[in-house]
Amino acid sequence: MPNDFKDRIRKDYISGGGIFGQFIYPYAEEIKKSKFFLDTMEEFVISSEQREIDAHKSRTNDLTPEQLDEYWQWHYPVHWQEIFANRIRASFIMQNCSFVEGELNEIAERVGVVSGAPIKLRDLTGSTLSKPKKFIEAFGRFTTPEAGSWEIMERIFDVRNVMVHEAGYSGGYRNHKKLVEFAKSVTGLSFSNDHIQVEREFCDYCLNAASDFVTNLHSAYDSFRATASALENMKAQ
Repeated sequence: MPNDFKDRIRKDYISGGGIFGQFIYPYAEEIKKSKFFLDTMEEFVISSEQREIDAHKSRTNDLTPEQLDEYWQWHYPVHWQEIFANRIRASFIMQNCSFVEGELNEIAERVGVVSGAPIKLRDLTGSTLSKPKKFIEAFGRFTTPEAGSWEIMERIFDVRNVMVHEAGYSGGYRNHKKLVEFAKSVTGLSFSNDHIQVEREFCDYCLNAASDFVTNLHSAYDSFRATASALENMKAQ
């Protein structure tokens, strides 16, 4: 890439404007969209389940208590929770993690350009979260998000990894013990025979954690950019 073009990108990043300076997807809007998706899909599952239950109830008016008990054992629409709700929540957690990963990678790229880093993010080794963390702390001097926030995101990413790569079974996962301890500290996350069980409350927790994490990430970047802008102005004088 020609030096004058690279310098133009750097200055646009520093100014926060121009075709290169602006973030393509405002993170606050993405968070709102994620919440809308979760609320809508959860309501869909609840209403669909209730409609099917109501339809079955109309067929059970003349049954004895014993017959009614047997009827529901065979006909209760468990699929709305066991199939639809579980897959929707797994999908939401995957989207949530992809959102955080995307924000981290974009900010790391911007930090690299503005700071004139001699390496790229891809040159580092480590996990999805540890690589950009190393990068922005080394070349951007980021002090936020704080360590506790990074730890929470690591555990949420562990949940995502188990769902995606282990079909929900955590028993053989490298961070299984950490996940079990994490589940004790949050609502809506539990284990059944070492299989992860996710309820709506945990999805809300993930969204709030991602929102706080990304908000602090952007705040740190804005401070970094402001410092770079001040230095650039000093040079020009």
